[in-house]
Amino acid sequence: YDGAVEQVDQIKYELAQTDQRSPVVARFRATLQENIGRLTSYLCHEIASPTATKDSMAAHIQRLVVLGMAREARETFLASRSDMIKEKVR
Repeated sequence: YDGAVEQVDQIKYELAQTDQRSPVVARFRATLQENIGRLTSYLCHEIASPTATKDSMAAHIQRLVVLGMAREARETFLASRSDMIKEKVR
Protein backbone atom coordinates (compact mmCIF):
# COMPACT_ATOMS: atom_id res chain seq x y z
CA TYR A 1 0.00 0.00 0.00
CA ASP A 2 2.85 2.40 0.70
CA GLY A 3 3.94 2.47 -2.93
CA ALA A 4 0.42 3.15 -4.15
CA VAL A 5 -0.08 6.00 -1.70
CA GLU A 6 3.29 7.53 -2.63
CA GLN A 7 2.41 7.34 -6.33
CA VAL A 8 -0.97 8.98 -5.75
CA ASP A 9 0.67 11.74 -3.74
CA GLN A 10 3.26 12.31 -6.48
CA ILE A 11 0.60 12.34 -9.21
CA LYS A 12 -1.47 14.87 -7.26
CA TYR A 13 1.60 17.09 -7.01
CA GLU A 14 2.32 16.76 -10.74
CA LEU A 15 -1.31 17.49 -11.63
CA ALA A 16 -1.21 20.67 -9.56
CA GLN A 17 1.60 21.87 -11.83
CA THR A 18 -0.37 21.34 -15.07
CA ASP A 19 -3.02 23.27 -16.98
CA GLN A 20 -6.23 22.50 -15.09
CA ARG A 21 -8.44 23.31 -18.09
CA SER A 22 -7.04 20.56 -20.29
CA PRO A 23 -9.55 17.79 -21.11
CA VAL A 24 -6.76 15.22 -20.81
CA VAL A 25 -6.01 16.41 -17.28
CA ALA A 26 -9.71 16.27 -16.42
CA ARG A 27 -9.97 12.66 -17.61
CA PHE A 28 -6.79 11.75 -15.76
CA ARG A 29 -8.13 13.36 -12.58
CA ALA A 30 -11.34 11.34 -12.89
CA THR A 31 -9.35 8.12 -13.29
CA LEU A 32 -7.17 9.08 -10.33
CA GLN A 33 -10.24 9.68 -8.17
CA GLU A 34 -11.60 6.24 -9.10
CA ASN A 35 -8.30 4.65 -8.11
CA ILE A 36 -8.18 6.61 -4.86
CA GLY A 37 -11.69 5.36 -4.12
CA ARG A 38 -10.60 1.78 -4.72
CA LEU A 39 -7.49 2.16 -2.59
CA THR A 40 -9.57 3.78 0.17
CA SER A 41 -11.96 0.85 0.08
CA TYR A 42 -9.11 -1.65 0.45
CA LEU A 43 -7.54 0.27 3.31
CA CYS A 44 -10.88 0.65 5.12
CA HIS A 45 -11.43 -3.09 4.76
CA GLU A 46 -8.03 -3.69 6.37
CA ILE A 47 -8.87 -1.31 9.24
CA ALA A 48 -12.21 -3.03 9.83
CA SER A 49 -10.56 -6.45 10.08
CA PRO A 50 -10.84 -7.87 13.60
CA THR A 51 -7.36 -9.37 13.20
CA ALA A 52 -5.66 -6.06 12.39
CA THR A 53 -2.80 -5.24 14.72
CA LYS A 54 -2.37 -1.83 16.32
CA ASP A 55 0.68 -1.07 14.17
CA SER A 56 -0.93 -2.10 10.89
CA MET A 57 -4.08 -0.18 11.74
CA ALA A 58 -2.08 2.97 12.51
CA ALA A 59 -0.20 2.61 9.22
CA HIS A 60 -3.42 2.16 7.23
CA ILE A 61 -4.99 5.17 8.93
CA GLN A 62 -1.92 7.26 8.13
CA ARG A 63 -2.14 6.18 4.48
CA LEU A 64 -5.77 7.28 4.36
CA VAL A 65 -4.85 10.65 5.87
CA VAL A 66 -2.21 11.14 3.16
CA LEU A 67 -4.87 10.31 0.55
CA GLY A 68 -7.16 12.97 2.04
CA MET A 69 -9.55 10.40 3.46
CA ALA A 70 -9.18 11.12 7.19
CA ARG A 71 -12.95 11.15 7.74
CA GLU A 72 -13.34 7.69 6.21
CA ALA A 73 -10.45 6.40 8.32
CA ARG A 74 -12.01 7.74 11.51
CA GLU A 75 -15.49 6.43 10.73
CA THR A 76 -14.23 2.97 9.77
CA PHE A 77 -11.98 2.72 12.81
CA LEU A 78 -14.72 3.77 15.24
CA ALA A 79 -17.33 1.49 13.66
CA SER A 80 -15.02 -1.53 13.73
CA ARG A 81 -13.99 -0.91 17.34
CA SER A 82 -17.61 -0.41 18.35
CA ASP A 83 -18.54 -3.74 16.74
CA MET A 84 -15.65 -5.47 18.47
CA ILE A 85 -16.66 -4.08 21.89
CA LYS A 86 -20.28 -5.15 21.35
CA GLU A 87 -19.09 -8.68 20.53
CA LYS A 88 -16.91 -8.87 23.63
CA VAL A 89 -19.73 -7.64 25.88
CA ARG A 90 -22.04 -10.43 24.68
